[in-house]
Amino acid sequence: MKSFMHERLLRSLPSRRSATVFLKSSSTMLILVMVSVFLSACGEEKETKPALNAVAWGEGSFVAVGANGHILSSSSGTNWRKIAGKASLPTLTSVVWTGELFVAAGAGGNIIWWASPDDWSTGTVGAEIDLYGLASGPPGVLAVGVGGAVFLSADGVVWESIETGILETLRQVAWGDGKYVAVGEEGGIWTSVDGRTWQKQVSPLSEPTLLLTITAGEGLFFASGSTGVILQSVGGEEWSQAPTFASQPMFGIVFGQGIFTFVGANGSVLITVDGSRFSPAGVPSSEQLNAVTIGNGMFVAVGGNETIFASLDGASWVEVHR
Repeated sequence: MKSFMHERLLRSLPSRRSATVFLKSSSTMLILVMVSVFLSACGEEKETKPALNAVAWGEGSFVAVGANGHILSSSSGTNWRKIAGKASLPTLTSVVWTGELFVAAGAGGNIIWWASPDDWSTGTVGAEIDLYGLASGPPGVLAVGVGGAVFLSADGVVWESIETGILETLRQVAWGDGKYVAVGEEGGIWTSVDGRTWQKQVSPLSEPTLLLTITAGEGLFFASGSTGVILQSVGGEEWSQAPTFASQPMFGIVFGQGIFTFVGANGSVLITVDGSRFSPAGVPSSEQLNAVTIGNGMFVAVGGNETIFASLDGASWVEVHR
């Protein structure tokens, strides 16, 4: 089965004269060796491209967003096209599918939304506050950001500022088990069933630690911090430290195909089923990975220098775009 999946992914890759793919049948690691012959021989520096900060799946498409308003789209996860991006657009830090629209948020409270990749609109949450995280749940689309800012929208277009009393910057939020769970500075963990009334949960961390990201799946929540710490919870209210410590900060987590997949600095990847055991993987690159999602049976991770990687099992990855 694994060799079939590998062959399926390889067949879907765009043809590149500069790429040679080696498949180790005795391992779950799929290594893509990119040979930049001309540039290496001439000693020229590679062009630096904008970082991709977030990625989401919805309505048959993957969407990745990043610096300078970059938006890329793909129906397959392997062939990508740019649909927006220029210096005059704001940096986008998060993107979510609401069930009807893709909504992206970023610097200065800017919001971009669209139902189709070629017909997008811009707006704001009504305040010039940097936004870092988005989540969609039955109460609406929730955006969180600097200084504990929380904004709620029924449709992803018109936003309401929510007075929460939270002072710490919130870096990410997830919907699961009937509630929003937000994490951020000082190891703060906050929960809300309606996006309006928030309760601070007790962190198991002995020292203040920046929590970078969070996700939910089948009643379990996982959050990761800047020091490599990983926290876990059943239900999002009582938290414990997972029996592992990532060697690198993890910036993105997704649940899919029965596993939680973490991605982070220097191309690092961790996977776990329930938090009792973590297995390291990795992408064939040292680029920082900022986010990961799953759709149509494929994991997609995005990161620095406009890099995008794809995997069918969360363990073996191929670079599909740069």
